Order: sequence, then structure tokens, then C-alpha cells
Amino acid sequence: MKIALLFMGMLPLGILHRLGKWVARSVFFLWKKRRNVILENLRLAFGSRLDQKEMDRLYYGFLANMGRGSMEALALRSLPDRFFHNIEVTGLDHLDEALKKGKGVIAVSAHLGNFALIGRKLSLLGYRFNYLVRNPHNRWSERMFRWLGETGGVKLIPDKPKNLCLKRSIECLKNGEILFILSDVSALSGGIDVDFFGHQVPTFKGPVTLSMRSGAALLPMFIVWDGKGGQEIIIEPSLPLMREGRLEEDIRKTTSHIAKLVEGYIEKYPAQWWWIHRRWKRRRKKETDRMTQDLSQGNLS
Repeated sequence: MKIALLFMGMLPLGILHRLGKWVARSVFFLWKKRRNVILENLRLAFGSRLDQKEMDRLYYGFLANMGRGSMEALALRSLPDRFFHNIEVTGLDHLDEALKKGKGVIAVSAHLGNFALIGRKLSLLGYRFNYLVRNPHNRWSERMFRWLGETGGVKLIPDKPKNLCLKRSIECLKNGEILFILSDVSALSGGIDVDFFGHQVPTFKGPVTLSMRSGAALLPMFIVWDGKGGQEIIIEPSLPLMREGRLEEDIRKTTSHIAKLVEGYIEKYPAQWWWIHRRWKRRRKKETDRMTQDLSQGNLS
């Protein structure tokens, strides 16, 4: 498998992207359950704003982007440095300004574009970069995942066990490094409900609480395909932390701000977000539970 992945990086980029597009279309043609999740997510996000023709165009655009992004990520170890030289970085001054404080940076991001490339690019520019990741359950898959991800000076910090994850996260921030956290997945526990495309969904509050605890700046950081065959990393200014005296409400407001920022990027680049995640799953479950409770109490007319 390692030899095959190393060989992939030697293929011309155009062939790699076409292969990825074909694989993505084939996989989701056969994988009906996940295809239905994607289409349902698109309807939940855009509702009646898109007609069927626009929805189909968005769906196939997503498959093409996910295919080429996945192939680039799988070939990450063997992609030459010149590939990363073609990735533009906007807002690098925001990152430098935040790092000057000496408390590290928490980069909040989303499954947008080929986010797996951000670490390698910034590492080549001299920054120390760490991904906070959820390891696969299978031990063999975990070893492959780490082999792929920890390249070019980039480190991975598993989210479990939680105590060790927190310890390593705080250490990397104290060392003035970047901790990259994907903030757009549904929180299984300990989350906080915020608005996302008009739906209240449980969202991780970890980036905000860690920023409050460590003093590290919160920096939104995304990567997108620019429509000209290249890619661009966009680094936003540091997000202000709400400090109004009520801790839970302050956390909720800042977390909501991040969710709205992510939503804005998805609105701008809808075919580049990974619609395969069941982002609204807990919302549907909560509504079902509430309706069941109301029925049992005779509150519904």
C-alpha cells in the first residue's frame, strides 16, 4: 500500500485528478446510503434556494473536488515541494502577528478544499504545525493514517485519550506552534448548540475553551481551489473572544461566530465543502425526541 501511494505522487497531476473524479463518482454511485446523506445535507443547507438542475451541478462538482482532493492527500508523501510552491497564502501577516505573542495559535478550519495540504505548505514556510485528528478505529488504518499525515515536519495529535490530547495541545501552544482544529463536525458529547444554515446543531467548543485557557489566538484558516487550477490558503485576522462575564454564554457566542464564518465560506465555495459528514444528524434526533415528549404530554394539537 505504501509503495502504491508513493507511486501515485509520481503521476502527472492531471491524471491524478481525473482518476480521483472517476473513483469518487464510482464510489458514491455504489454507496447509496452515503450518497443520500450528501443529497440530504445539500437540501438542509440550501433548501428551496436551488432547483434540481443546480443541485445536481453542485453534487457533481463536489464529487470532482473530493476526488482530486483525496488523491492529493493520499499522494502527500511523494508530492514534490514544487507542488506546494504553487499554493498561495493570503493573510500570512495575521499568523505572524498572532505568533509574536508567544502563546501559539489555534487555527480553526473546516473540511473545505484540500485541508490536508495546509500543514505541509506552512511547514515548508518554516512554521511548526500540528493537526488535531480523530484516529481510525482499525490499528492498521491508524498506522497508515499517521504515515501519510506526519510528513514534512507536520505532527498529528490524536483526540483520544482526552487527557493526553489536552496535554499535548497545550504543550505545542506553549512552544509557539500552530494547532489546527476542524470545527465543522457534529459534537457527539460536550458540544454547544449554535446556528448553522438555519439549524441548531451541536458544535465543539474545544477551540474556544482552549484559547481562553492558554491565551493562544484563534485564527480562522481555510484552503480553497481558486478556479484557475491553483489553490489558496486564506488566513483571517484573530477572532476576538467574548468576555462579558458569563463563561458559558461567552463560549457560545464565540463558537457561534466561528460557525457563521465557516458557513460563509461554504456559501462562497459550496462545491468544496465535504458534504459527506452528517452535520445535522443530532438536530434531527433532537426534534424527534421533543416531538415524542410533546405527544406523550398531549401538547400537540
